[in-house]
Amino acid sequence: MAKWLAWVVTSMMLVGALVACSGGDDDADPTATTESVATTVPATATTTSSTSGDSASASPTRPSATPTVAASPTARATAPSRPIATTPPTRAAETPTPSQGSGVSEIEAELMSALLQPEDLSGDWTQDTFGPMDEDNDDSDELCGQPPFPDRDQRIAGVEVEYTSSAGAPAFLLQNIVLFPTETAIDALAYAQEVSSCGEWTDSDGQTFTVTPLDAPEYGDESYAASITFEIGGSPFYGEYTFIRVGGVIASVAFITVDGADTTQYQGLLELAADRLEDVAARVGDLDGLSALLLEPADIGLVDPLNDWVVGDPIDDTDDERYSVCDADSFPDVFGTVDEVGHELAANDDSGPFMVHSVVQMFDGDGTTTMDWIRSELSCSSWSDDDGEYEVMETGDLDVGDSSYWLIVELVADDGSGATVQVGFAFTQLGDTISVIGLAAEGSLDLELFGALIALGAEKVSSGMP
Repeated sequence: MAKWLAWVVTSMMLVGALVACSGGDDDADPTATTESVATTVPATATTTSSTSGDSASASPTRPSATPTVAASPTARATAPSRPIATTPPTRAAETPTPSQGSGVSEIEAELMSALLQPEDLSGDWTQDTFGPMDEDNDDSDELCGQPPFPDRDQRIAGVEVEYTSSAGAPAFLLQNIVLFPTETAIDALAYAQEVSSCGEWTDSDGQTFTVTPLDAPEYGDESYAASITFEIGGSPFYGEYTFIRVGGVIASVAFITVDGADTTQYQGLLELAADRLEDVAARVGDLDGLSALLLEPADIGLVDPLNDWVVGDPIDDTDDERYSVCDADSFPDVFGTVDEVGHELAANDDSGPFMVHSVVQMFDGDGTTTMDWIRSELSCSSWSDDDGEYEVMETGDLDVGDSSYWLIVELVADDGSGATVQVGFAFTQLGDTISVIGLAAEGSLDLELFGALIALGAEKVSSGMP
């Protein structure tokens, strides 16, 4: 029975088995370059940047009077001689969240709140497991002899609960909830339905299973249900499993018992699970989207009381030139990401300065690889595009987050006006999240403001990360 139950957990609960392995799109060309953190337009210097970051207090330094450029792809610029940033203001201590000290992230805590609880069940049930899902690196064939969902490494979070009833006929109730990027969740549910269509298959141990799609009530954005029958020691067993998707969140609920047992309680629990999934999907939407980690005008006011900032357009994460620094490719496109958000901000009725803050969540283990790639590819001395010629005045490192790298660039307009714009680009690694700050102004950049924004952005990202 123990072996069979383990198979049910890893095979019948197909979407629940989609736990993150490691890495993102590691087949991407590691030598490709990065696309722009900022697009500047001379008279209306606007920047477009994105990346994500994680924590920090820092004191970067102001470039020296005679700029030096780190032209070697592997060299790190020497710290300039004058300070350009102040330590970000100290924020009031926050009430600890489940992610602080408990080993449970904020998203996992939200998902766990939507799991079926002991008080939801009538009868004699024992809760066997409850909490975050373990990582699954087993690529063995599962339901209908098919391999696991190929994009399971894009899982953002997953939780599960298992119950056993020994009163009367043995019964098992299994539920898990998995959060993916929405498009991946759509693909995951389609894959679950596809591999449930075999009708019958025999596993490597000679056990034969019959799978039949069920006409069931519709839940969430979409749902799918099927039954499964098999025998153990000559005893017939019957199971029903249902997948429910709301946005990027998928719940799978399965009930297994002896053939002919009453499934009325299971149907009622499905309705409860679907209602809770709707609620939790709304709550984790912002957490998944990272939008709560972006700097807002009120945040910027902590370090910049002189300028009046307003939020502009969101970044276009489909623009393959959104990080066009040194003619490099966009690093999120090179490595692949779990999520990417960002927005533009403008000060003083669009007279400037202008900035962008972006947060990019990389796949597990890709944060350091991405920063190494950024340092290598964003180390040119100049480049040009449709807006004009860019000269890299200075590059440097900051004591912010796990790693940080910045560039000061001057753009000479290509329209014959002779107008110049200075742009600062900064990338801060916070685990597998990159925070990107872009700041642009006509004439000279306020370097102290630039440094303070780098540190402030990293601080906000790190304080809001699980």
